[in-house]
Amino acid sequence: MLDPSRPLQDAIIAYLKADAAVRELVGDRIYDAAPKGAEFPHASMGGVQVLPDKGDAVDGAEAFFTIDAWSQNAKGFGEVMNVARVIAAALDDAELVLAGGVRLVDLTAESIHTLRDPDGITRHAVINFKALTEPT
Repeated sequence: MLDPSRPLQDAIIAYLKADAAVRELVGDRIYDAAPKGAEFPHASMGGVQVLPDKGDAVDGAEAFFTIDAWSQNAKGFGEVMNVARVIAAALDDAELVLAGGVRLVDLTAESIHTLRDPDGITRHAVINFKALTEPT
């Protein structure tokens, strides 16, 4: 199985930074890991789980990953919900070109979960995705 994690992450960050609707809400603040003091709202890559997806002729993989959206808007969850919705819409069924000998077969936005962080100020949305990949 060829691990698609890094090619997926690189393509996703580039794609989101280029998407007009995403840029309108977060600018280019899409990170692998947000730097200390990053301006809000922003988004960052979350965890990934890669499972083999072996077929008759292909040695592919399923990658389950998250993107985290962050806001500190005093008006509540609206801002982070909008960011999450726009990111999910941008990536759902997106046709990303991956490097590293990996081809994206399908990309699906599966769910959005919002929560209030313990600091009482930060709002957080976890957007869950599933990607099917195969070697080129």
